[in-house]
Amino acid sequence: MLEDSNSILKELTNRQKNNKIAGRSIELISIGFWCSIYGNYIDNVMDYDLGWPHPRDIVDFNWEGERRSEILHYLKSGISIQAYNGWSSCRFSCAEEYLGTEDFTDGMWLWPEGLSHYVEGHHVRLPEAFIIYMEKNHFKVPNVHVDEYEKNRRFTKYWVQWCAENTPPPFCRNKFFND
Repeated sequence: MLEDSNSILKELTNRQKNNKIAGRSIELISIGFWCSIYGNYIDNVMDYDLGWPHPRDIVDFNWEGERRSEILHYLKSGISIQAYNGWSSCRFSCAEEYLGTEDFTDGMWLWPEGLSHYVEGHHVRLPEAFIIYMEKNHFKVPNVHVDEYEKNRRFTKYWVQWCAENTPPPFCRNKFFND
């Protein structure tokens, strides 16, 4: 039986606490990473083979209308943990071509700089566990020291499982290559 996203989140949260106590680097929970119509290699695996969704699959015009501005502020206030040489562009092919070159963190979660664009401009929904974490922090990104975190190690299992539970099948690969 496949683990559900809540079980995965609980497992990782415990692992994060144990790593912090032991003085080891801490894995961050990745969210907001999308497949590309061109296919990008991530650790020698195509992104659409990783189960990453297309953002159109999690659009929800009614999601978090009252707290959307606080969520957007939080996403834009993340602490830069890693920068890249190239920038990301919108998967919806809208007029917003430059979505940033960095990954942000709050000490628990990891997201691309352009995630706020998807929430604001395209009404993309995010995992409730992430919003609860924001709320616990009063929608203010806590001060964290990025040297405690593994920059190149992303914990994607939660994001992939959450997307599988919250998007219609098939995933991106079939949508682009079998339509």
